[in-house]
Amino acid sequence: MMAEENIVGIIQVPLNAYTYQPGKGRDEDPAIVKHLSDIFKREGCKPDLWEHHIKGEIDATTYNRLLIALGLPEEKLRATVQTGQYPRVRLRKRIVCLDGRQRIAAARGEFGRRFWWPVKLYRHARIARFSYQTKYPDGEICWHLFRLALGKPDLGGDWRSELSKSKKKILNLLLRREKGIFKHKYIVTALCAVLEFPGARRGFKLGTIHKYTPLRCPEKPVRYLRRMSQIYWEVVGGDSSVVPHMDSKTIDCLQRRNPSNTTDRDHIRLMIDTGQIFRGMKSASVRRKIKQNLLSLNVIFPSFETFHQNMIYFSVGARILRNHIIDDPEKYQDPDPNLIQRDGDESLFQSLHMCWTPPERPLIEVSEGTVQPLLSLDVGLAGVLLFLDGLRDCLHLSNEPILQDKRGEPAPVAAVDPWYVFRLRARARQYGFRTVKIDQGLGLKPPPPRPLDLNLDWDTRAKDWRGEKPTIRNFLQLQRDAFLPTLERADSQKIMTAAFVQKDFLEAFFGPWSFVTDGSEMPKDLPSFPGEEKMQVASEDLGSPPQDVMQVDETPPPPPQPYGQSSQRTSMHEPLSPASEIIGQTNPPETQAPVLGPTLLADARELELTETFETPTGGGNRSDRYKPPRRQQGSKPRSMSPIFRNHLARGRSRSPIRPPSTPVADAKQPKEILSRRSPIYPPHSPI
Repeated sequence: MMAEENIVGIIQVPLNAYTYQPGKGRDEDPAIVKHLSDIFKREGCKPDLWEHHIKGEIDATTYNRLLIALGLPEEKLRATVQTGQYPRVRLRKRIVCLDGRQRIAAARGEFGRRFWWPVKLYRHARIARFSYQTKYPDGEICWHLFRLALGKPDLGGDWRSELSKSKKKILNLLLRREKGIFKHKYIVTALCAVLEFPGARRGFKLGTIHKYTPLRCPEKPVRYLRRMSQIYWEVVGGDSSVVPHMDSKTIDCLQRRNPSNTTDRDHIRLMIDTGQIFRGMKSASVRRKIKQNLLSLNVIFPSFETFHQNMIYFSVGARILRNHIIDDPEKYQDPDPNLIQRDGDESLFQSLHMCWTPPERPLIEVSEGTVQPLLSLDVGLAGVLLFLDGLRDCLHLSNEPILQDKRGEPAPVAAVDPWYVFRLRARARQYGFRTVKIDQGLGLKPPPPRPLDLNLDWDTRAKDWRGEKPTIRNFLQLQRDAFLPTLERADSQKIMTAAFVQKDFLEAFFGPWSFVTDGSEMPKDLPSFPGEEKMQVASEDLGSPPQDVMQVDETPPPPPQPYGQSSQRTSMHEPLSPASEIIGQTNPPETQAPVLGPTLLADARELELTETFETPTGGGNRSDRYKPPRRQQGSKPRSMSPIFRNHLARGRSRSPIRPPSTPVADAKQPKEILSRRSPIYPPHSPI
């Protein structure tokens, strides 16, 4: 046994003698507590061992009262370190726990609060941070290393030695510098801003960060992290003194909950009132303010656990665009010098921006087989629409399986279907994207789509989906509802719908969006259901190269603009501008789509729709416009997934869609529908 110089004595106290202060000692980890509890049940505890003693700090007042209660001078109290005879003293919440919080929690659950345990007493403690205990989580280690890399003050210490060999390699990739430039500084800064909250550190997994690099779209995870940090600062009201009290139990209780939902709202209110979350905050006024801030949110509360799971779902959509839309610069080398030549260094969505031109007739799909004309379409909104289309049919566009609703239920086989690939490329062409894969793919007629064999019990409700990859029934709901206009109207006040979760998912990675339509609906000219004989994509020859030459701007490109503004090509290597990446940033009034007057609107609509669709002779009455058939009572919804509808209605014939008649000039003002902004989260973080 080796004495330590800073110890003033060792005594035995009950487990209710300890208190906890933010910044002193590590946070309580339920996984470690459960592991120690199993050891105590199986092997018993050995508190008398030197390495099992708890380390605690006492102030001068407690120290003097302790000497009086024991009737010992300072020398004899310090001599207990050598003698091994530890007197018992009953104290209550007078010793600040510095090391051993997991042991206290496990022993308290197994033996009760009055169980005696030796404690090493310190005054003005300066003890080694890495003591005999379970290793720190990745988030705690990386927070200190990130702060040192960013030049911020930190306590220091050999934190890197706590990582495994493989995690050290990943850390070196994040912190590497090329020619003196911190290559991934914006990623490290976003991670450090979230890791400042102690409760978020336990869910961070350093070992999975390298899996996101092949996606080549780092700006989307950064946007997610910045949004998470801003939500946290919104909860604490910008008060840095509340940040240490946002511990891991608080994050665990709040993650995946939506304060606007009635059930979640009542649960959050109960946890705050009973002190289950923000346990260290004693001020009643501050707790009321925190509760008010929490209940004002209308988002699914994020955490690093939800971040890693949503990144798995996001990677499915990113790989779909990479495999079926974006050209491979090594594989496609077009000799035409007028086409854009890519070097492969740009990100996924920057590549999409480079191959986009504004379409002559922008459309947005509001349900399966129905579209509405857009007054304007920018490249940011076009990218969101294409990404959403890929996720909606991810079971047919990738080999990534989806999750089960209940154990033992067979999941449909995920496989790439050429028919769905053709339809995705047709939609990409409609949005204004032109690549070699799109042009060559649309020149070949695909085989009929494969049937999706589903044998589901529709009386059983789907799992409560709050993120990550969807389950089977949630996937079918998304096939019906995952259209941007439907997501805009999604509400979670009474029940958490799949549409609301998908909307929150898109806002987390892409930020807010806005669009304006004229309100008229019409059947689209893209393939909308299996078995369709003629699949029209555009009036031009699909097998020929594009007629219009896409020019490359030689001037330095500006940073990405928020959706709704005039979009230019983004920079290839520069990180995202903080001003353009603030979540919830609204567009200036002058950049919004103009509202046309009655006369101009009528002319624009008539010209646009006449060029888009063939119009029958005569029939100028407004009542002759195409309207979807009314749904009869007891029938299936018309917007149900086409594959599933075809599977249920095998053998039934489908009536042909009547072509639309010539639109007549309408003297009414256009409907400005579904133009919304996400709530603004002011960046209070000092990081």
